[in-house]
Order: sequence, then C-alpha cells, then structure tokens
Amino acid sequence: MEKERLQELADYNSLDDFIAYVRLPRRSIAEVLRDFPSTSKQISAERLFDIFPCIRLRSFSIASSRTMHPQSLQILVARVEYARKNMRTKRMGLCSNFMAKLCEGDEVIIRIQEGTMDFNKPGLTKVCISTGTGIAPFRSLISESHSKQDPDPIVLFFGCRGRTKDFYFNKEWPNFVNCIVQTAFSRDQDKKVYVHHVMQDNLHLLGNLIKQNRVVFYIAGSAGQMPKDIRAALKSIIEESGIAEDGKQFVTEMELKRLIQFETWF
Repeated sequence: MEKERLQELADYNSLDDFIAYVRLPRRSIAEVLRDFPSTSKQISAERLFDIFPCIRLRSFSIASSRTMHPQSLQILVARVEYARKNMRTKRMGLCSNFMAKLCEGDEVIIRIQEGTMDFNKPGLTKVCISTGTGIAPFRSLISESHSKQDPDPIVLFFGCRGRTKDFYFNKEWPNFVNCIVQTAFSRDQDKKVYVHHVMQDNLHLLGNLIKQNRVVFYIAGSAGQMPKDIRAALKSIIEESGIAEDGKQFVTEMELKRLIQFETWF
C-alpha cells in the first residue's frame, strides 16, 4: 500500500496531490518518513546523507550602523512558528528557532557579503519602503546617515501588523532628525491599511520628488504581492502627478536606472 501511494505522489500527473500532501502543509522529511514506516526502515543510515538535501543558507540584512557599532553587527530575525491545517504539530522555522535558543557566548558560522541595494546616491532623497523585517537594511542606512550627519533627507514608509506587535525599533525613529517616518498598521483598525495606501496619501510629496529627479526608491520585504502593490502605487502617483501618461513604462525606466531598487524574499 505504501508503494502505491509513493508512486502516486511521484507521478507527474498527480502534481496537485503532491502539492496538497507536501507543499501546502509544509510537511518535513521526518514527517514523510513517519508516514511510510515500512519503506523508511529499508533506508540504511549510510544512504541518509545521499537522500537528504543540505539545509540552505539563510541571508539576513545587517540592521546596524558600521560607524556606531564598528566592532559588531546586528540583525533582525522574526521567529517562525505557525500552525497548518491537518498537521498535529506547529511548523517551526529551522534557522530562526535555532537562533532563538542561542545563549550569549555561543558561536555560529557566518559570512558577510555585499548587499544588493546601492545606497551611494548622493544628492537624492532616499525613499525607503519596507514591510516587516524588511526594515533591517533601512535601520542600518538611517542610523549610519544620522551618525555621519548626511544632509540628504530620508523618507521611510513602514508597514506591519500593529503598533504594539511588530513596529520594530519604534523607540529609535524619533531620534533620527533627518528622517520622516510614515507608518501603515494593517490590523490596528477595521479597514486594513497597507504601506502602498500610505504612499498614495503622500502623492504630492512623492510626485514632486519624481518630477524634480531628486529621488531614489528602495523597497525591502516579502516577495509576492507587496512589490506588485508598490509598483502599482508608483505607477498611479506618476500618472496622477502628470509626470508621464504611461506610468508603468516610467517605473520600468526608473528601475533600469537603479532609481527604484528591490530587495525581496520568500
């Protein structure tokens, strides 16, 4: 019976069944092995390392200023833990829960690599748009600019669930005098408000910056719907401000010029 079930899951024509069994519930390898005990017993210990894939590397943006913290770095990690329908145990993020259990003095292996966003754009207003832990690189940028007394203004649009839930670094933002912070708390009221809505509320400000060629946009956060909503908001702002009739094409050209930069992840 196990053989037939495994053959069904391996059949390309049963892709929907495979997705329903493995992908949607985020079923782990250990849970699959437990579901097929007779088959699992036939796998020798020596073969496990051939069968099991390596855990992929996790990337986190540095959230601290090099000038303010020259001997250390800080990162922002959200602990992943959630329930899935029809699964008895909660889904747990491997890396985030491993890090949550670390104690002071514990050692981990890391490597530092250059980020994808280019913040070296002197003379331009930096508009930073982020959701959730996507705030990390902008906290680094803003605190570094503050410590160096950089004259270029920064406008931060930050979206999260609630002011008291995940408004990261909320006590720090008032200290950065050269930064305007606009927030979108999606669950603090009956009608959901997202970061692209707050951008639309600031149409005059953003439209003027784009019209005067004095702005660069940085967007960080979860991939999926968020980047689409940001592009749509920028398209609307460009068209409503009379900058261009085809806002979508204008956004594309700004991206090619690196005046709009995305750093998103799943």
